[in-house]
Amino acid sequence: MNEIIMEHSAQADPPYKILSDIDQRCRQVSGELPKIEDVKTQWAGIGFSIADVNFVSPLGQIQEILSNPEITAVPGAKKWIRGITNNRGNLLPVIDLSAYLDMGPTPMSRRSRVLVIQFGLLTSGLLVQKIQGQRHFLYDEEVGLPADLLASLQTYIEGAYSKGGQMWLLFNMRRLAETPRFIQAAA
Repeated sequence: MNEIIMEHSAQADPPYKILSDIDQRCRQVSGELPKIEDVKTQWAGIGFSIADVNFVSPLGQIQEILSNPEITAVPGAKKWIRGITNNRGNLLPVIDLSAYLDMGPTPMSRRSRVLVIQFGLLTSGLLVQKIQGQRHFLYDEEVGLPADLLASLQTYIEGAYSKGGQMWLLFNMRRLAETPRFIQAAA
């Protein structure tokens, strides 16, 4: 029996030769790996509409989305203050974002939502026409701002992106929360 093993061992290729043959055969049948020529970075945000205009805000600027909460009117409040709602035991002022931006009041419907924003001690709800879901944009999809951008939007819009034939205005919720007019109403 030992003679058979010795004879077989003597005839067998050494392990490095076997591995070298396997490597060579693999290289012959495999194609080249794809080359990464250009890495494109992207960012994500929450898309929403007011007055049939598409907006997007970075994910970190929106804390929560509420589906049609019960809103109680506040007597004597400005026309763009919809009222207050109870959000997990806390009173939350609800601002009609479209009315605040002089784009007309937001009609309440099954698709309207309240975006909850929080910056420092300020927590507020923003009533919007509808949510468009999470959106992803490549940085090179940025386009110029529309020439007919409303003056009431200019303070809050940081840029514009085009995706799928639609224009998305980048809305900065932090700037909104830092505006004296908004702070006085939301506090």
